[in-house]
Amino acid sequence: MINIVKRLDYLLIPFLFCITRLPLLGWDIVNVDAPAWNYRSVQFISYIKNLNFLETYRTYHPGVTVMWLAGIGQEIYGHIHEFYIGTRPEYSIVGDFHWILFSETLPIVIVNFLLILVLYHLLISLLNRKAAFFSTLLLVLEPFFIGNTRVLHLDGLLALFGINSILFYIKYLSKHRKPLLFFSGVFFGLSVLTKVTGLVLLPVVFLISGIDIGGVISLRRVVKNLLIFLLSGFAVFVLMFPAMWATPWRVITKIINDGVLATGQGGQPQIFFGDRTYNPGVFFYPLEFIFRSSPVLFLSLIGALFYNVLHFKKIWVKRETVRVSTVINIFIYALVYLIFITASSKKIDRYIIPLFPPLCIFAGVFLSEIYQRVGHILTVGIVVTFIFITLPIFPDFFAFYNPLAGGTQMAVKVVGLQDWATGYQRVVNYLHTKSEVQSLIVASYNDTSVRPIFKGTTISFDKVTDFSKVDYAIVQRNESRLSEIKQFMRLDKIFYIGSYDYYYLYKNSQ
Repeated sequence: MINIVKRLDYLLIPFLFCITRLPLLGWDIVNVDAPAWNYRSVQFISYIKNLNFLETYRTYHPGVTVMWLAGIGQEIYGHIHEFYIGTRPEYSIVGDFHWILFSETLPIVIVNFLLILVLYHLLISLLNRKAAFFSTLLLVLEPFFIGNTRVLHLDGLLALFGINSILFYIKYLSKHRKPLLFFSGVFFGLSVLTKVTGLVLLPVVFLISGIDIGGVISLRRVVKNLLIFLLSGFAVFVLMFPAMWATPWRVITKIINDGVLATGQGGQPQIFFGDRTYNPGVFFYPLEFIFRSSPVLFLSLIGALFYNVLHFKKIWVKRETVRVSTVINIFIYALVYLIFITASSKKIDRYIIPLFPPLCIFAGVFLSEIYQRVGHILTVGIVVTFIFITLPIFPDFFAFYNPLAGGTQMAVKVVGLQDWATGYQRVVNYLHTKSEVQSLIVASYNDTSVRPIFKGTTISFDKVTDFSKVDYAIVQRNESRLSEIKQFMRLDKIFYIGSYDYYYLYKNSQ
């Protein structure tokens, strides 16, 4: 019984991860990029099967890990469907689509789960069991992080590949075992395969190489370490990216030109303090994090800041210990990444996802100190708090905004609502109760996310010239064409996510 209690973390963390990721997976959200990644993944696997390796370069991201996982998932489901039904599943059939999306997303969720376990074990060896537990517990339960690790997209994988690469490197600095350096490079390669943003790990590794725990810094050894790190990462990049087997120079130049230079200079329209702008400036990401973090993480970080300021001398004396040096190195990683994404004019809220692992680690170390005073009530309090804040919005985790910062009502005014197709499934479920659903024409801002899950016909607002010819319109409260819609339609239903009126459904009254 004692051993079971001591190992309760091995049950609790997997349970909480699964209970927040698996329910309604594939039936919750068609994020705006899901149709694109579905198509890319299908094409990726098809080109591999036909030995057309050149065409496996589908986009500058380059998203190779996502295409492998989603592509293999839908390929397996396709064979299962064909074996039992006799035909391949079709993207255009609503019943098939949900299972296609599930089959593509499930492998990503499984890999995210395995990466969480790797993260937990690395933190145990670098910090201690309690700090590792609270760091991982926070990360697993953060609503915005949950949302990004259960969708067909890149940022959840990028965040976990990146933090594990850094942690393996930090562990190498203390143990000086070459396999640790190799694994750090492997995760670096996987990060870049996922998203070119993973290149930010290079300057981080260079900087933290100067904090060699318990040893004398040698420029020769630093260069040698970086070479092993780069070569192991590049080897993974080449082995897992078939396009690199055909025209490596073309692939690399296209990723740099399209994914780094062009994308970094291209703005993304955002609402910032009520104004529409293509570059909201240096305060955008700090404010986004405040709104997107949970009250537990937000307060824990404030507590950690005060704790470290008050105990600075004591901590500085121990700066060469594994625990303190680990925290310093993770801080460097978070800072460099924040500078990197801030320097780019293209800013989107989900780009802060890689900041969640390091910041949860800072908070987790602080909570482990609090645990010494209050015991298991801290764990219970954290879990109960997360249940309280996530149940009202389940499964629409992208709808979460920190209530301590004013929640959704304040976020709308400061940073605006990001359109990730959050909550469309709720509206579609209602429309599917209509007997004439298959003949309905529905207008929405993001029709690509509605079309795969709706049995009727969808059309984008941009293509609607006459709302009298549309049966329903899905709008948000700030819809610019609302007055035009009201000329031909009446309000049919309001859809709430939590306490916020997310969507207004208007019905043709002609």
